[in-house]
Amino acid sequence: MRNRLLALVLAVLLLVPLTPAADAAPPDAYSCLHPDVAVSANGEVLSTGSEIANDGGMAHAGTGVTLTFQARTFNPTIDLCNLRLTDTRTWQVGHWPCENAPKPKPARTQSLSWSVSVPLDCEFVGSPNLLSVTLTNGKGSAGASVMIYAGAPGFALPDKQARAFFGPFAMQSDPVNSLTGALTAVATDAAVTAVGVPLTVTRTYNSNDESTGPLGVGWRSTYSDRLELTPTGARYLASDGREIGFARKGAGFAVEPGAARFTLARAGTTYVLTSFDQVRMLFSAAGELQAIRDRNGQGVTIERVAGRVRTVTNGRRSLSYDYDGEGRLVSARLSGPGVAPRTVRYEYTDGRLTGVTSPGGIRTRYEYADGRLRSETVGDAKVPAYVTEYDDGGRVVAQTDGKGGRSTWSWETEGIRGTSTMTDPTGGKWINEYERNWLIRQTDPTGATATFHYDADGNLIRVFDTLGHGARHEYDAFGRAVASTDAVGAVTRRTYNARNDVVATVDPLGRRTTYSYDARGNLTGTAYLGRASSVSYDLRGLVTASRDPLGRVTQFAYSVDGDLVRVTDPLRQVTRIEYDGWGRPVKVTSPRGAVSTVKYNDDDQPLEQRGALGASSSQTYDAQGRVSTLVDSRGGVTRLRYDENGAVVGVTRPSLPEATTTYDASGRVAKAVDASGRAQTFTYDGAGRTNSTTYGGRTWQFSYDKSGRLIRTTLPSGKTASFELDARGAPLRITYSDKTPAVSSTWDAAGRRTAMGDGLGVTRFGYDSFDQLTSATGPGGTVTYRWDPVGNLAGRTAAGHTESYTWDAVNRLTSAAADGKPLASYRYDLAHGTITTTQPAGLTKTERQDLRGRTTSLSITQNGRPLRTITSTYDAADNITRSNDSTAGTSSYTYDPLNRLTAACYGTDQCTDDARDYIRYAYDANGNRTWEKRPTSATWSLYGPGNELQASITAPASYPLDPPTTHAYTYDPDGNLTSDGTTTYTWSAAGKPVTSTAAGTTTTYAHSGDGRRATSTTGGGVTRYLWDPLSPQILNTATDASPTRYLYGAGLLAQQTPTARTPLTTSANGSVLTTTPAKPAQHDYEPYGQTRAGRHRGHPHRRLPHLRLRLHRSPGRRRNLHPGPPLRPRRPHLPPGLLSHRSPLSRHSRHPRLPSVRPQRQLLPTSSRHNRRPRRQPLPRRRQRATAPDDGVRIVRRAGPSDHQHDRVLEEESVGRFLRPDRTRRT
Repeated sequence: MRNRLLALVLAVLLLVPLTPAADAAPPDAYSCLHPDVAVSANGEVLSTGSEIANDGGMAHAGTGVTLTFQARTFNPTIDLCNLRLTDTRTWQVGHWPCENAPKPKPARTQSLSWSVSVPLDCEFVGSPNLLSVTLTNGKGSAGASVMIYAGAPGFALPDKQARAFFGPFAMQSDPVNSLTGALTAVATDAAVTAVGVPLTVTRTYNSNDESTGPLGVGWRSTYSDRLELTPTGARYLASDGREIGFARKGAGFAVEPGAARFTLARAGTTYVLTSFDQVRMLFSAAGELQAIRDRNGQGVTIERVAGRVRTVTNGRRSLSYDYDGEGRLVSARLSGPGVAPRTVRYEYTDGRLTGVTSPGGIRTRYEYADGRLRSETVGDAKVPAYVTEYDDGGRVVAQTDGKGGRSTWSWETEGIRGTSTMTDPTGGKWINEYERNWLIRQTDPTGATATFHYDADGNLIRVFDTLGHGARHEYDAFGRAVASTDAVGAVTRRTYNARNDVVATVDPLGRRTTYSYDARGNLTGTAYLGRASSVSYDLRGLVTASRDPLGRVTQFAYSVDGDLVRVTDPLRQVTRIEYDGWGRPVKVTSPRGAVSTVKYNDDDQPLEQRGALGASSSQTYDAQGRVSTLVDSRGGVTRLRYDENGAVVGVTRPSLPEATTTYDASGRVAKAVDASGRAQTFTYDGAGRTNSTTYGGRTWQFSYDKSGRLIRTTLPSGKTASFELDARGAPLRITYSDKTPAVSSTWDAAGRRTAMGDGLGVTRFGYDSFDQLTSATGPGGTVTYRWDPVGNLAGRTAAGHTESYTWDAVNRLTSAAADGKPLASYRYDLAHGTITTTQPAGLTKTERQDLRGRTTSLSITQNGRPLRTITSTYDAADNITRSNDSTAGTSSYTYDPLNRLTAACYGTDQCTDDARDYIRYAYDANGNRTWEKRPTSATWSLYGPGNELQASITAPASYPLDPPTTHAYTYDPDGNLTSDGTTTYTWSAAGKPVTSTAAGTTTTYAHSGDGRRATSTTGGGVTRYLWDPLSPQILNTATDASPTRYLYGAGLLAQQTPTARTPLTTSANGSVLTTTPAKPAQHDYEPYGQTRAGRHRGHPHRRLPHLRLRLHRSPGRRRNLHPGPPLRPRRPHLPPGLLSHRSPLSRHSRHPRLPSVRPQRQLLPTSSRHNRRPRRQPLPRRRQRATAPDDGVRIVRRAGPSDHQHDRVLEEESVGRFLRPDRTRRT
């Protein structure tokens, strides 16, 4: 077949003449037609010809599309034109793939375009097949070729294979098989970890399965797999309901079409069924399942009595089954060493399963109608989770959820084709089309489609979206994916060994990675470009040691039951884990001796967690097994409330009113009301993508292309950002509606961004062979990187200075230097919990941490002379309660039940009402700071519906003798601050400040395409900023006077000017404590960042706000001094009040400190606020899944809000995936 296709392509290409005609006219007399013809479908260009396209000029499309062929003109500079624009020409089809449809007739015309429709039911032998079109005048021709993919292979998927939960069909709602119309269900009643194959008590239901087993009609249980042997072959009856046939072939067996991932062989009197990943099921000569083993021979052994499963054993853990007099399973008992058994109980009515009680006592009830499962009710629920209705043929026609949301189905069958349509509770229609029982097309309520194509063996070879984007896969004779081509033509190739293990991969850039295995098939080594890592195993197949490319070894030890009990890192530091008899971790001891414990209920849900130094948390559950309360370390209780569909509708946190959520009929969040009463609403399109969200009177809108990808965001002001995407979904260009310069990006075949263009110019990115960034060169300067073999930063050069770093065996920073001169060295003492940092100028900082990693003391000395000492104590929630500072004195703090700071008292060990030097705070229910009281004044703050600070009033202690002062704040329609009473601001459509004006002086700002400030101009003075592309670190600021370079290690270490280097020391949260020029200076701050009056020694450094010397406004929230990580997906544009708020003194404050030099290794296309997704909501309960057969390909679609039109997941890496633009580095 492949040779025939190559011959066809060659024949088409030979139609294009390579020499000029003898009677060609003068070159300036007319325009000429290019020999390459562009091909498009639905407005999307599929190919521009062999001279331009990534795939040799070959377009790819499926059946049921109309293809438009467009000729192109050019003016020849020499007499080489065979096809003149003025000629009368003929469009015609050369090779036509459809055997059941006539070839389109030629069209004699002077038009430069022609359309050809390929019928949806086009039948041809072998997929793909060729469609070729030419435009000719008899002397010369232009043309294009399209590979056409058929839907289903030439055989029907056996009906009983479609009973599985994964295959080339879609599951919808709760769930319904959209191919067979059957209600299907799977439930795991209990599970126990074990070596090789775990012990599970799982049930599956299929309303089309009329067989009777130990669980009654329609239900099948784990380990009920059977092999039916006949003189001509065998049938495998799986416990998930599917059946797979095998025909005898010589001394072996051949699997039926559609199930090529299984092999069946006979070994003596035992039959062995082996899956693709080398899991073996052993059957007796009578077809009874005897054991399941992994590739290491580990697994479960099954014993039967009178043909029924009695025990299933794996080591010292086992399952025992009890039956009633009718042979129905009444209990499954789990046993383990040193623990009391746990039991699952089953009840029956009229021979049908009507009740299941979990080991923890949660009872699930089932009701039937006309012999089919009608409803399921869990625990104390007053209404069923769903009620299902069937037609006379047994197909589901309606399903009603606990809140009355009703989904309906209609079914159509015509010949080899079938269509199912699900109408969801909000009226959206989800259409699945089948051919010979194979899913070939899905259409969502907005018309977006996904089309699936298979080869003759049933392997998924092509997936198209509405715009023709998609991936292609090639397989070998064993059904293994040997090549995957993504939507832009990038190819990944794989080779395998006889056990189906991948032994080599070649990525789109031609880089080869090899994999080695032991005799049992365990992965033992990976090698790439001279770097190798390896793994060792014991006889049970458990990893005992791993070795990284530097030769560093981590060791693992296990109990007799196979539980990991000890991890020893390369520095011989040991972490110990203890388990109960069920294999659940109950105690972890860190290398320092910190102990954490966990308690569980009989349903394996954690009840209580306790850690070192009083840390604790606990949960309780309702009668349906859902979390009902959460108790934190301080005893604060959070309560959760659910609706009839099991969605959280209320959350009550300590001391706050309830925050509520309402959902639409399809389970999507329609309205969220926070504890302060502020509401955010959402609207959706038919497919569940967010159309708009409204908060505080402002509405954000989102638009999508035909494939459901976000292409435009509209801000409340009407400003827009439009996104041009490539076939993979990577942004190529972002265009704003105002004067903000457009941002463009280019990407290589490996999905790495190689260039970004913005209003400043072009920034180019370079990478090494391990996908690690090596350079970023742009208008603001160049930053280069070096990496060690395990991915730690070894060096960075920027603004004329080079930093270098070394790391220890567990990847902790050990030294930092700049321009060959030491910046810092680090020493770690595990026994005492200290980290000692030694810096130039005789500076030594010693930080002592307790068993929970909290800094309890910090001392700074210079040449042995104490400069500063700080000791801290904490409460159970990690909030600092007292601090003794040799510079700032004693401070104490109090908190409300939500861990928000309520008071800071100075000069006292206890923050009481009679303190003289204090700052007290109060907050509204959304965490906005509404009141601040000092001995000298009190400030009240008022917030608007969008949590924006609107006004503040400060009354002096002498009021009413002295008048209060007020501040008013104004905002633009997008919620950006436009005036704070003294300074006015303007903003761009990208959400960045354009100007600020104070006292008649205007500062203008410019930003890069990634949203980082590049310059600020005030009058004639310009300040330029250089940022680290991989982290929030600012590397250099430069004015006309001089540059300042900032140098980092485990935090900020120094600032470098042309004349001097100033060492700095920082606190645990990254705030600057000391600066050490000729005379050391000390710095101290209030909790929300204001400088403490009279607490500085030495000269203040005005530039230090960049370095976390915090100079913040008093009213409102604390503001970050540096941008958040712009190279990581940003939070959606949400009103600030919807974010969590913790005390700035908490270890878990959401305000990040300037990080260490360990960078974030991913590049995103933009940090524009427009590119932030609307707030992601929980997936609604109703969904539809499309899956391929047991060939390792799985495509998942959800009918709900998601980052793309659909989430497409290929279950095994061996089949490749739709590439994302934010691919991380190679590991």
